[in-house]
Amino acid sequence: METLKTINFVIAVIFFVCYTYQFLYIPVPWLRKARPHGPAKDNRYAVLICARNEQRVIGDLIASLRGQTYSQGLLSIFVLADNCTDDTAMVARVAGANVYERFNQVQVGKGYALQELLEHLEQDYPQGFDGYFVFDADNILAPNYVEAMNRTFSDGHDIVTSFRNSKNYGDNWISAGYALWFLRESRYLNHARFLLGTSCAVSGTGFLFSRRVLEETEKIIVGKRDKIRLIIMAVLAGGHVLLDDLPGVGKTTLLKTLSIALGCTSKRVQFVPDLLPSDICGMKIYNQKTGDFQVVEGPVMTNL
Repeated sequence: METLKTINFVIAVIFFVCYTYQFLYIPVPWLRKARPHGPAKDNRYAVLICARNEQRVIGDLIASLRGQTYSQGLLSIFVLADNCTDDTAMVARVAGANVYERFNQVQVGKGYALQELLEHLEQDYPQGFDGYFVFDADNILAPNYVEAMNRTFSDGHDIVTSFRNSKNYGDNWISAGYALWFLRESRYLNHARFLLGTSCAVSGTGFLFSRRVLEETEKIIVGKRDKIRLIIMAVLAGGHVLLDDLPGVGKTTLLKTLSIALGCTSKRVQFVPDLLPSDICGMKIYNQKTGDFQVVEGPVMTNL
């Protein structure tokens, strides 16, 4: 039991040290001001919504999209009803969205659903869109949301994330905790990173990515469009991807290319028979010169 407690303590210390840098972001929004936006462009956007049994809430999201101050002629709403057993598709159609339906009990998850929705758009709208918004069905947008996102997108950023809040902050401590977490993530993590010129953290909803993100990777990796789309959607949806294939088929090249296109860091793990947990998570190494232990991060401490 004591050994287990020691292991848990060591792991907790390692993760605390690895995330301590986020405390350094807290004063940044107070000390630095954002640069003024350039002129906004009239970009054409596709709104991607993957919904499973969301008939009670999806109408509210579409109504908030229809109430945007941004030009409705430049905003197209697409819903993929994913393995639904209720009237999600019908509610979305009545609300004015373009609806596709998917029934696949094997490939389950938001990443697969987004990939299929993009495939539909590629066939039905070959001219494409300048950018793609991704939302969960239970989201509601502020009236100027798309207009504000468009200003930042027009400055040349390929991926833009946004502030999220809780619709039921006062209901219980869980919803209040989520709201405070969203505030910290937006104000003292993503905003601070943006002011410093580094990459922001993208989670599963409320973000925008450009067409170039999809196109750039396909210039280098040829013949693997389905895998590229699936990996990008999984990353943006906050999911996980395990690339398991034969040696020499371009897994590492694909990963490095995606990391460059997305502005992320990437590392590789070689799964040899003598692989240890420290080879993945990292370890503490004693530095004889300073007399201190230094944390050496493992390859898991990366974006991809």
